[in-house]
Amino acid sequence: MRILAIDIGVGTTDGMLIDSEKNLENCIKFVLPSPAQIHAAAVARATRARKDLYIFGDTVGGGPFARAIKRHIAAGLKVTMTPQAAFSIRNDLSEVQALGINVAEHEYPPSHFDGCFLWIQEVRLLPIFDFLKKTGERGEADIIALAVQDHGISPKGISNRITRIDRFRCLLSKDPRLESLMYSIDEIPGDFIRMRSAAERAKMETSGAKIFVMDTSPVAALGCLADPQIHEDDCILAVNFGNGHSLAVLMDHGRVIRGFEAHTKQFENGIALREYLDDFVAGQLTNERVFGDGGHGLFSVSQQPQEPDQILVTGPRRTLIETTGLNFRYATPAGDVMMTGPIGLYRAITSRFSGDLSLAR
Repeated sequence: MRILAIDIGVGTTDGMLIDSEKNLENCIKFVLPSPAQIHAAAVARATRARKDLYIFGDTVGGGPFARAIKRHIAAGLKVTMTPQAAFSIRNDLSEVQALGINVAEHEYPPSHFDGCFLWIQEVRLLPIFDFLKKTGERGEADIIALAVQDHGISPKGISNRITRIDRFRCLLSKDPRLESLMYSIDEIPGDFIRMRSAAERAKMETSGAKIFVMDTSPVAALGCLADPQIHEDDCILAVNFGNGHSLAVLMDHGRVIRGFEAHTKQFENGIALREYLDDFVAGQLTNERVFGDGGHGLFSVSQQPQEPDQILVTGPRRTLIETTGLNFRYATPAGDVMMTGPIGLYRAITSRFSGDLSLAR
């Protein structure tokens, strides 16, 4: 059984081809620039060339890509995007248009357009498979597991921060394990446009592989549980400091007690991280406080105080934890802090099939 697990973040795309016949440490790993970075660079080149843009293709992560488009417009240049591509900027196309972006009615660019064409993709499996073949590996996988961040579409007037945390609460109330936040391609909610776009692209570029998708924030926290120095019966505080979001989850025997998600910049702009984590462990951190501070919120099975046996930290901004004075370790599943996301995806897959991956065939 071969599982290609790919965690697509703001800065990097972290991947691992996990072969059940190999030790994890012997499996192929890669860290590449994220699609958001690649597409942002393409937009910047068009800006320097003073060319209007016609952007089409899939829904991808925004971040640096969206900021590059705003700079392009601020430079007095035009941007046209097809609806599917425009969802990369906002989940509401009227908000996309309010930014000065023209939303086209047709998927493919017109022949008379005098500017730069940009085809955007979040998932590009064919170049990966081609590279694997050149290294002597089989260029295929039985399962494709992807991690992308998707807030979903919120009803008018309701913050997507609220609907995102509500989704976590709903799923974890039924099954209090982070693995329950994984979807097969047929289970992806209709309002998760980016997740569905990534899964559909993966389906087009594979032949019969099963496709699964999970959000990047919880998948990294889940990967912490695969650290070789923890025990399954430990109470773990796993913290993922992403470029955009930070997620802390308190888990006992692998089951979620509670968690909160904030924006990483909050802890860079004056909010005391140590106080947040102390109150969180003590059961004193509230959803209203997290949301009021600009974060997403808190999801909880229990607010009873519970001291963790270990604190495991991951993510590109993980050094923030060093300001707290807490006793922590950086998670190193498969011996590599960069593989926390892919290993989290692998853990979710094995949990889904109760450890018997032959059931996935």
